Amino acid sequence: MSRLKFRVGAVLAAATLGGLTFAAAASAAEPKFSPTDKLVAEEDIRNNLALYALLADGDGIKGKDSRALADKLMAPDVVTELFFPGSKEPVRMVGREAVAGPQVVPHTGETTISRHYLVETYFESVTPTTAKTITTSVHFRLTPNLVGKDCKTGLSGNCGGVPERIIMWIYHMDWVKNASGWQVSYNGLHMDN
Repeated sequence: MSRLKFRVGAVLAAATLGGLTFAAAASAAEPKFSPTDKLVAEEDIRNNLALYALLADGDGIKGKDSRALADKLMAPDVVTELFFPGSKEPVRMVGREAVAGPQVVPHTGETTISRHYLVETYFESVTPTTAKTITTSVHFRLTPNLVGKDCKTGLSGNCGGVPERIIMWIYHMDWVKNASGWQVSYNGLHMDN
């Protein structure tokens, strides 16, 4: 009976050691990703989300055009889907070319001014090379504010700055990290109202 116990114990020990060896080899192949690395990745993605809002508004940042921002923020084969209430199928766009220009009324216009405000971002998952986020945003479209220009009536609302449309969006984004940094590989925009 003691030989049987010894053999069972030896088999279990070998299986355990084999499992540990396999687990150690698998973890050695994966990039290290500390809690600090995760925080840095999340902050990099938040910064890119801020740039994304500028790209969507069509005004970019000083010295950069919409195409340069799209190249920085979007994977070459990015898939963008716009989901509108009541629609059965989303509007689907593939590639950077589809998102290189403003998708909404530009910030500076003669009849309307628009701006996206990103409210909150939730990280569903973050790994060394991938991430999934959900971001809420509000998009305001207003008449231009004429206070201090042609307006003679003060702040009565007759001088512009009147909301024409307010849209709530929820962005479901998949991110990949490559040599260019964090880029959007999938962008599902859901209109919430």
